[in-house]
Amino acid sequence: MDWRLSLARALIRGSEQARGAHIMSYGIKAGLALALAIATPAAAGTGMAEFWGSFNSNGTARTVSGVAAVQRTALGSYRITFPRAVTTCSWQATIIGATPGMLTIATVSGQPAILNVLTFAANGAAADRLFSILVKCQD
Repeated sequence: MDWRLSLARALIRGSEQARGAHIMSYGIKAGLALALAIATPAAAGTGMAEFWGSFNSNGTARTVSGVAAVQRTALGSYRITFPRAVTTCSWQATIIGATPGMLTIATVSGQPAILNVLTFAANGAAADRLFSILVKCQD
């Protein structure tokens, strides 16, 4: 592979606006290539969305942004509803506070706008825990 193309691709990977980028290489002077990544506009109706929240162990919201609803469905089980499908988004969640614990997060089959969070005590038993969640989407 031409080293100019490799350089341009490396520059694109380092750019947050690399989505749909075109690579253009301009001349070589003294063995140095100038590569330029030009981002193409995203298609209409696409974009980026970010949703986040922190929740009490009883399922009530502490602070949220973009979260449509939260419901505690059982001991250590919570359903978080968002205003759009999140199946193609990136999400992460964490236990809050000094009490040790674990959690899992997954989509709900057939309900693309809902994530299910399960929280556990340090010994693996289901337990209500404070937690936070962050969802980032880019279409």
